[in-house]
Amino acid sequence: WREVAQATGGAYRYAFANANDVWSLPYFIDPQPTLGHSTDGGATWTTVSLPPIEAGFSGYSEEMLFVDPAHALVIGFESGFAASDPTVFVTRRTLRLTADGGASWQTVQPPTNGGSYTFRLAAATTVIAVNASGVLRTQDNGAIWQAVPLPSGVASLSGLRSFSAQRFV
Repeated sequence: WREVAQATGGAYRYAFANANDVWSLPYFIDPQPTLGHSTDGGATWTTVSLPPIEAGFSGYSEEMLFVDPAHALVIGFESGFAASDPTVFVTRRTLRLTADGGASWQTVQPPTNGGSYTFRLAAATTVIAVNASGVLRTQDNGAIWQAVPLPSGVASLSGLRSFSAQRFV
C-alpha cells in the first residue's frame, strides 16, 4: 500500500481502467461536471470536463464502466427545478460515453419509456439497459433503443453481465 494524492475536487467514488489509469468521480453542483484522471496510479491528477448539464441542476457521477482504457461509460444523475415550471423537481439519469480515453465525451440519451434501468457498456459503442422486464440496446448514443429478445420462458431479470455487444447473461 501507498498513499496517493487526493483528486482535485474530491471523490465520491474511484474507477480503475487498469492499475495506473484511475478516475475520480466527484459530486458536482454546477452545470459543468468534471472527473479527476490519473495515468500514474494517483500520484498526479488532471481535471476532465464532461458534457454540461442543465443550468441550476446538480448531481453526481455514480459509476464508470470500461471496455478498455479508451472506451468508457459514466453513469450518473442530475436533478433540479425545471426551468419551464420552477415548482417541478426533476431527477434524471446521465450517460456519457468516451472512445478516446476521456479526451472527448458524447451524451447518450437514456430510454424514454420512463423505466428504471441498470446500464452496462457491452462494447465500444454499445450500451445495454436492463430492468426486471427486459433488455434494451443502443449503438447510436441513445437515438434508438432496440428491445433485445429474451430466451423463451424468461419472465423477469435480476441482473446483467455483458461480455460483448451480442453476448450477455
